[in-house]
Amino acid sequence: MSAPPAERVRSRGGLVPGRAAVVAFSGGRDSLCLLDLAVAIVGADEVLAVHVHHGLRGRDADDEALRAAA
Repeated sequence: MSAPPAERVRSRGGLVPGRAAVVAFSGGRDSLCLLDLAVAIVGADEVLAVHVHHGLRGRDADDEALRAAA
């Protein structure tokens, strides 16, 4: 059985507990998972979430941008 995703990322040094991280996210499932993982590993106070609107998914992306701003 493989280690949970947070443990795999932590063991590879990609995200270090207590060290600041910048996460670019579009609002899709994959980028929200990355954002959640970063918060779980480094802590919410150490994560700067930057929303990226790629302009590829029309109204869905517009709605996600509004939710991200909120």
